[in-house]
Amino acid sequence: MDMERIYLLFEEITGADPEKNPLIIERAVENVRNRVKRSEYIMHKEVEYLIALYAALALYEKETASGITEVTEGGGVIKAKGKNYRLEMAKKMIAEQEKVCSGYVEKLPDNSFLFFSVKGGC
Repeated sequence: MDMERIYLLFEEITGADPEKNPLIIERAVENVRNRVKRSEYIMHKEVEYLIALYAALALYEKETASGITEVTEGGGVIKAKGKNYRLEMAKKMIAEQEKVCSGYVEKLPDNSFLFFSVKGGC
């Protein structure tokens, strides 16, 4: 797998610096790596794009949950609606890319939850 390409895809999708988000990307890699049907499939460009999309989704979830506002160059504030839109679009893009990768990656069960990180214990 080409991590440099995944970082570039992540940056292209999100506009965020991948060097500041390595854990999000690494968790997305592990998520997909655990679902590939054959180990060599992780190197397919379609699968790398799926990884970048999962990393983007995690970033958007983090931003949406944090409640941190962003200021545009013109001084305007990006409202939560914009963040929610990005979150929903990322989910749609992942659903489409999962279809493209159906020959390479095991399908998630319809009722499954996807956790990128769990800290602490019971």
